[in-house]
Amino acid sequence: MKKFVTNDKWTGVDKNKHFAGGLVIALVGGMVFSPVVGLVAGAVVAGIKEIYDAVSEKGTPSLQDFVVTVLGSAIGSLIVRSTL
Repeated sequence: MKKFVTNDKWTGVDKNKHFAGGLVIALVGGMVFSPVVGLVAGAVVAGIKEIYDAVSEKGTPSLQDFVVTVLGSAIGSLIVRSTL
C-alpha cells in the first residue's frame, strides 16, 4: 500500500479535475436529494478514490486531492442551497 502524499501541489490540471468532480457530485446529489447529501457524497467519493489509489498502487494517494475534491463538493452544495 502506498503512503499518502502530503507535499503535493495545490494547483494544476489534476486539482482542477478533482474540484470539478466534487462540484458535479454535489450538484447532482444536492438537486436530487439535498445539499447536505451532495456534500457528503462528494466527500465520501473523494475518500474512496484516495484509498483506492493507496491500495491499488495505480495512482498517487494525495491529501491535497482529497481536500480539493471536498472543496468542490462544498461549493456545489452551496450553489444548490442558494437556488432552493
